[in-house]
Amino acid sequence: SKDYIYNFNRVSMAIRHLSGDKTRIWPEVENGTPNAFRKSPRFFRFQIEGSMPLILDGMTYSIYGFCGNGVLDALGYGDEVRRLSPYLSAVRERKIRFSSMSGVTVPMFEDICYNIDIENGFWDLKPSFVNTAAYLSSLGISYTFSSERRYKGRTVALFSDSVFGFTDEELFDLFENNYIMVDGFAVNELCRRGLGSLVGAAETRELELENPTYAYESLEEDTKILGVYGYRSSIREDMGRLFSVKYDADADVRVLSYVHSCYGNVSANSFAKGKGFLVIPYMVEKKHGNQFCELRRTVIKDFVLEHTDKVICTENSGIHPYLYVEESRTHVMVTNATLDDLDGIRLEARGLSPNKVLEIKHDGKTEAVDFEWNGQTLVVKTELPHLSCVTLILE
Repeated sequence: SKDYIYNFNRVSMAIRHLSGDKTRIWPEVENGTPNAFRKSPRFFRFQIEGSMPLILDGMTYSIYGFCGNGVLDALGYGDEVRRLSPYLSAVRERKIRFSSMSGVTVPMFEDICYNIDIENGFWDLKPSFVNTAAYLSSLGISYTFSSERRYKGRTVALFSDSVFGFTDEELFDLFENNYIMVDGFAVNELCRRGLGSLVGAAETRELELENPTYAYESLEEDTKILGVYGYRSSIREDMGRLFSVKYDADADVRVLSYVHSCYGNVSANSFAKGKGFLVIPYMVEKKHGNQFCELRRTVIKDFVLEHTDKVICTENSGIHPYLYVEESRTHVMVTNATLDDLDGIRLEARGLSPNKVLEIKHDGKTEAVDFEWNGQTLVVKTELPHLSCVTLILE
């Protein structure tokens, strides 16, 4: 389920952005050939609920058996469609605009293939930056796409080959007027283009993984995660490409974590923070499990909450938030891709001030729900079962 929603944000949501608000959206949920490994009715329901952040006009169902068997009632898919239809219709009637998504800005360029490096062949044309939204969402951070190249006052994720989408002049403007999260690959490219000064970088080097010189990463001692000071995370092959950045002596940069050898010696810089930017040492190019650990999630989330105008974050990875802010109304969708049932929804939020929270129930009715709001944390007292999506209205 976590892989499924990761790919949903990587592929479906990106295509949805490029389609625009006026496009009618009718996804297909297909069953495939029913056999011993067929999807369960519950996962079928999860696919339908989990697609609602696309802002649907309808849904098509391929729930028939191949080879002329027709719709197989015994599989239970029809019952799930019947049960979910009032919910889907009620959300559709809200007429939410997909373009009203709020959170970290994810640059999305259709013409990026003209600028990226081609090394091995045709598949190099496929950009890596489509993983940006998937990664942020899996960390529990709301996002929004943008095909613009100039922003002001936004938190922007400049990950992997998205850096190729900007000219040098646009990059100067980007760093001067926004808060930028930049991954190791993008910093390496900035240095290659003579723009390392944008993050105070003198040089970069890629670290060799599965090497005792680079065994683990540790936060500085005054930072506490899960009750532990100096929180550590392993460095291994499942981290993806890892870069160390050497900073200019006069650069106003604070290193937040260091890479250590198996003997405990500091061997490289890792996360670092400067005026208006956060350096993320690894490359966000695909789904690497080691990038989802609590150290990396916490550092990124803290930067996002500090600088983003309108954003919501969940407590842990696998709980995916989607925020839609319009002039007179705000909608929140939260998808639970884990196997844990939550008895409440806890969100850290910026740029919101709810006086009332309503929930669209599965029977299509809208009901007020109890909540607590202290100006930073919103606790909505409603259940979020495993493999489900809750839709909230904030007034």
